[in-house]
Amino acid sequence: MRLLKFAKGSLVVRKGDKADVLCFLFAGRLQVVDTTANGRELALGYIEPLSHFGELALLDGQPRSTHIVAVEDAWVAVLPSAIALEVMFTEASICAALMRQMARTIRQTNAHLLAVGSTQASSRVARLLVHFASAGVAAEGAGVAAEGGEEPGFDLPPQQVLANMACTTRETVSRILSQLQAEQLLQKQGRQYRILDWDKLIERYFD
Repeated sequence: MRLLKFAKGSLVVRKGDKADVLCFLFAGRLQVVDTTANGRELALGYIEPLSHFGELALLDGQPRSTHIVAVEDAWVAVLPSAIALEVMFTEASICAALMRQMARTIRQTNAHLLAVGSTQASSRVARLLVHFASAGVAAEGAGVAAEGGEEPGFDLPPQQVLANMACTTRETVSRILSQLQAEQLLQKQGRQYRILDWDKLIERYFD
């Protein structure tokens, strides 16, 4: 394996490139992005430390399907494809870990498709909130509440990134977040958010 450093804002993977390595993020944070036919950038999600990426193109032999950009300084290790495929197909534990991560990727993609398929911007943003909140719950452990019995808090990406994911503008995202807080459906404490009433949020904003 080779360990590479990428500065914030640099391109780690370019869409259309040949898939000749399996990548592992050791430190930092990466963003998966794509571009529509009219040139609009879509943010599809994040890659967090201790995750691997690039396995889809490695398995089917097709070029890279998205761009991956460093949103902060990052350390990425790359493993040549021949070695990666040999390890993936001979080590059961590694194969199982690969399938789990692919399942997470599919779930995240499904959540994103539901969000962008909603007709109203408020509904798209609400679906993304539920997605990020659910990911936070899963990280804390299923059924585990925060101190005091409250819902665990969760982080949101910057509003411009959230706007790209919801196919809207940053100003619209800001307005919707403020509206949800005014309706006491969403709470912000420091840099974290907390959904106060899941049922009402879904009832009012899911079309």
